[in-house]
Amino acid sequence: MIQAMVGAQEAAAVTARRPLRFACRLLGHPSAALGFVILCVFGVLALSANLVAPFDPNEAHLLDRLSPPTWLSHGGSGYLLGTDQLGRDIFSRIVYGTRVSLLIGLLSVSISMIVGLALGTCAGFYRGWFDALVSRFADLLMAFPYLIFAIGMMAVIGPGFWNLVLALSFKGWVEFFRLVRGETLAQQCREYVEAARAMGASSGRIIGRHILPNIIHTSIVLATLRMGYFIVLEASLSYLGLGVPPRIPAWGSMVADGNEVLFSAWWVSTFPGLAIAALVLAVNLLGEGVREILDPRLRIG
Repeated sequence: MIQAMVGAQEAAAVTARRPLRFACRLLGHPSAALGFVILCVFGVLALSANLVAPFDPNEAHLLDRLSPPTWLSHGGSGYLLGTDQLGRDIFSRIVYGTRVSLLIGLLSVSISMIVGLALGTCAGFYRGWFDALVSRFADLLMAFPYLIFAIGMMAVIGPGFWNLVLALSFKGWVEFFRLVRGETLAQQCREYVEAARAMGASSGRIIGRHILPNIIHTSIVLATLRMGYFIVLEASLSYLGLGVPPRIPAWGSMVADGNEVLFSAWWVSTFPGLAIAALVLAVNLLGEGVREILDPRLRIG
């Protein structure tokens, strides 16, 4: 039993001890490398928005309203992707909107993962009334479609950046909880957990030293895959006017702004929509690559 326990600890710590090897595998995976590069581009844009954006995202130039992109034959001068109904530069608003999408996606998935990991581990390890209570509450939340639930919450608490993060995270932890709870139940039957109990290890030590290191990789994979979904939900709520305040550039609200002029000024909605598609595609490509790397059953060679 002791040998099994030590061996499991060593196997679970491979990724933590060899980040360089994991990075090499990630960059060697074609789709994951492509997704990582695209995410890096968006990350650089978000961090250096003040330097990259040629205009203030909320600065209006009414004389230049609905100007076409500068690279078109009839394009306006100085506006790379054109302007909207108020003469605001589309490119500058997309660059600043990158911050909103990335921040909300990262914060929502991080909060959901932490809450789901904590509740799932405790519920799967201790069982009893706590497991029954949290599981029934999770089942109740699962009964509501995610978008409808988020719309209802935003209608109650009102638009806002942190309100949007709260609305997405309030139901987002359920999938992490169900996954982690199942993994914890499976890990409790392993020999190294029984050996730790026989040696007198406390419950906290068993969870922290023996169970969590062996289930954390599944939560990381789920987090990378769910981040793209959170970004789409944020764009959907912003499109409906239930996301961040109008003064903050958001891709979803930019798509909504171009609905009325879709045929006469197609660039107002098209370029923010392409930005959403590119970011979500990059996150999903990276998530699939991480899943194939961390799951030994999917490794080839």
